[in-house]
Amino acid sequence: DPVQLLPIEMGPTLVHAILAVCHPQAVQEFEQSNQASDLYLSGIAGFVAVEKVDMDRDIVSLLSPCSGSLPSGTLLVGDITWME
Repeated sequence: DPVQLLPIEMGPTLVHAILAVCHPQAVQEFEQSNQASDLYLSGIAGFVAVEKVDMDRDIVSLLSPCSGSLPSGTLLVGDITWME
């Protein structure tokens, strides 16, 4: 697989990052197969932007087009950022 998924550390470098929210079923398939393509080829539930990272409280504040919980806690980050 040409795309490698790596866990990232929560930190201030995430501020303004655009994250893709994975579908729960894609996450389940990835956990069973360990194939990165199960996440990035299945489509995504939407996008969120990181507004703030509070390292003391381990909280990431996200801007989302919808209120409520995200469909999954698995997020993909690339190199796209958003500046207000």
